Amino acid sequence: FQHTGELSIGDDSGLVIPSLLDFPGPSSSRLLEELSWRDRNRALASLMSKLPPKLRKAYFHCSATLFLSKDEFVTFSGRVYGSISSEPRGDLGFGYDPIFIPDGYDSTFAELGPTIKNAISHRSKAFFRLFQYLIPLIRCRCLD
Repeated sequence: FQHTGELSIGDDSGLVIPSLLDFPGPSSSRLLEELSWRDRNRALASLMSKLPPKLRKAYFHCSATLFLSKDEFVTFSGRVYGSISSEPRGDLGFGYDPIFIPDGYDSTFAELGPTIKNAISHRSKAFFRLFQYLIPLIRCRCLD
């Protein structure tokens, strides 16, 4: 917004593992960034496989912020809960998708594919809330 003076949207998300004191959290994409995603997933899955299932719970969190003006903004959040698999599985998706199994499924995000993932993901929930907020604003501007 500071550069354009127009409505602007920014978002960030991360993988949160409560049993690891919410690690890696917002820094998820920067965790062990000297390693490939494949190696990062292997390392985290290997670590988590040593824990009992109740301690392998995790969730993805997304915050999407709509900047309406220099001083006015609204933030919308979304989460998808699940657990960490004992090994990476699947070739679809990116990041931690090969090790995250959403609740209600036996497959990782990387096995489920984009259609299912996008329907249940943390980003889809956050942006759905943001769009629900935007619709009345857009209607008002169109009627002016």
